[in-house]
Amino acid sequence: MIDRFLALSAWNDDVGAIETFATDADRKLEIDRQSAAIRQGLVRDETGLLIEAAFAISSPVQIAVLLGRAPVDAYEVVRRICDSFGSDDRIRFIAPFSDEDAWNSLAVSAARRIKSLSTFDVYGVEQFSRATAVADACRRLLAMGHAIGISSFGPHLEPESFKAICEEIDALVKRVSGRTVIDRILDCYRMSGRVHHGSLLSGRRVSGAILNARFPSEPLHFLYNLAWKHFSVVPTSRDPAGDHKRLTELARDLAAVLDTEAYNPYDGMSLSLANLHGSLADKILYDELFAFQQWQPTVAPTIFAGWLRHMQSVGCVFPVGSVDEWTEFGTLLMARAQIAGLAFVTPFDASSATLPARRAAAFFEACRIPVEQLNQGYLTPHDTSQRNAPSYPIYQISEGLYVLPPRAIVGRALFERVFTLLREARVHDLKNLMGKALELLTVDAVALTNGRTTAESRKYKRDGQKKGESPPEIDVASETDARLYLFECKSKALTNAARGGNSLNALADFARALLRPLIQANGHEIQLRSGGIRFLDGGGIDLAGREIDRIAVSMTDHGSMQDRTFLRAFVSSLWGARLTAQDPTLRAQLDEFNDKYLLRIQQGIDAICELSNGPKERFVRMYLHGCYWLSIDQLYYLCRRSSDLREALSPLRSITFGTGDMMAELAAYDRMRKTA
Repeated sequence: MIDRFLALSAWNDDVGAIETFATDADRKLEIDRQSAAIRQGLVRDETGLLIEAAFAISSPVQIAVLLGRAPVDAYEVVRRICDSFGSDDRIRFIAPFSDEDAWNSLAVSAARRIKSLSTFDVYGVEQFSRATAVADACRRLLAMGHAIGISSFGPHLEPESFKAICEEIDALVKRVSGRTVIDRILDCYRMSGRVHHGSLLSGRRVSGAILNARFPSEPLHFLYNLAWKHFSVVPTSRDPAGDHKRLTELARDLAAVLDTEAYNPYDGMSLSLANLHGSLADKILYDELFAFQQWQPTVAPTIFAGWLRHMQSVGCVFPVGSVDEWTEFGTLLMARAQIAGLAFVTPFDASSATLPARRAAAFFEACRIPVEQLNQGYLTPHDTSQRNAPSYPIYQISEGLYVLPPRAIVGRALFERVFTLLREARVHDLKNLMGKALELLTVDAVALTNGRTTAESRKYKRDGQKKGESPPEIDVASETDARLYLFECKSKALTNAARGGNSLNALADFARALLRPLIQANGHEIQLRSGGIRFLDGGGIDLAGREIDRIAVSMTDHGSMQDRTFLRAFVSSLWGARLTAQDPTLRAQLDEFNDKYLLRIQQGIDAICELSNGPKERFVRMYLHGCYWLSIDQLYYLCRRSSDLREALSPLRSITFGTGDMMAELAAYDRMRKTA
């Protein structure tokens, strides 16, 4: 698409002399006339190119200009064209680039004229420095002989070059030694203050336009996992400092060209349907480059112990040892792990009066993996199926000697390992047991606040419910005098296929983990607004004019896909849309998403809006403000911050720092509060 835009013949036309006007008002009137001509010439009623496509290509065009692959004024032209559409939400389609008459004589020529009439260069290619940094990284890799193309989705490495760069990075890690690389990464976290209450922060605040090129981030998570492959390797570098510098620079350039970081504070506030695949893929790839799989360590011991207890209460029997032993072992193990460093331990270090070293050794054996087996086959950020380090909390170095990753990683990995042991033991009905335990953990978290928990897995009869139809069930409801909180729990984890970059699998995971709970919450809200809920076992809930918040809770997080800015943009952008695919093998999956999730959530919101008697546009906006997607550790952490659940959620509700990382958002919020 971008090639057709840059191949338009209008780029070869002479701009002509700059016309002068008697007054500034006349000059502005001519700019308005040219903008109107662009709108009239490009807007289409029913079919054509989605208008978001014009906005989506602006950053790729900017990079192309910086690399000398596009006319010098191409970026400003495309931005002026976008400006001509204004904020008119009624415009959905514009002329495709194949309609060269419209683009040549009307759009490009008119936008160039607007540029010549403007008194200042608001869209200079050097002004927004993220593109400059990406283009600089492209130049360095091009100088090394790598092939880089530019499409409508941004720069992209040819497959051979992508693999070659990753192989060189891997070789540098091995030469320096994995242990050295990991130590330096964790030193970076400590020294840069990128740790908040024990969580390793992946998000990064984005400032506005600045004069100097904004350095892309170093892909620390990607390097960290490569380093575990070579943890026990003896370093062979004759210039460790120089090799590590080359490693850092090459990895940073790779991340820059993959181009998943935000360009400005407003990036992600809207979602282009023309590039839905790219938006999902970027979120997944961003997490693989930068974000660690972890549980918030200040609450992880409590959550792990509570999960064990609740699983036992619903009939689960654990292998290796009793729930009390697992709890003791998990608590001691997390205490031994460091916040941002490696801990070298023996079973004796995780023993106590109630868990002798002999028993601790049995738990070590169940939860360990030889360090030589870590992440073998992991080479590129797409090789997530080869990355096994997050699934084990303990790495064995030699007989009786082990190393623990940072505490936040240990807590999450310990849960993952025990859950794997349960699967391997073929525990009956494990999925439902997990769901029940998650609901009970949610009740525990909400109990930390001053709300009244009025529903725990309670069923009610829905108005219009057909005979034989299963009654709806509220997972958890909590009430205050001012608000009602509906919690819907899903233990669905992000699949390896999604983590590997399969955007369709990511879309399915997203739907099951967020949209399905929201659809269920919508059903409850419709009943509440239609006269209230009466539980089959007695009692009920009346709305009584209160506001409703809907919270989807999962056992583990889904990374930056849980960013509230992204969630609002996702639902808003897909409103009234239906996804299609040219590949017939994908249509069945998309049809399921359209009919089972997308259509139903829109129907639910429409029904709630009608019952609320408010303006639809305002209601949808407020509805999305009242929707949250949290992992159980995030919910527990928030509930510990304040006994008022509304106050606990307020840092996420109405403010964003553009980091895409919930803990980074809270860290920025806490710093702002301290300096206020």
